[in-house]
Amino acid sequence: MADEGEMPKQQQQAQAPRCPACYNLPKRMQRVLDTQTGRTIRLFTCECGEHIWDDGH
Repeated sequence: MADEGEMPKQQQQAQAPRCPACYNLPKRMQRVLDTQTGRTIRLFTCECGEHIWDDGH
């Protein structure tokens, strides 16, 4: 299975949530590991400056 950072750009964007402020797809993604639960949380940053958290729920 490919790491999200290695997926083609189109495939990454298809999985990204839409920005609630401007409805565009975010351009940047960072992953943060929650060491207490072992879950990976994704932080998307939109060009408009909005930050969107996706914890996989």
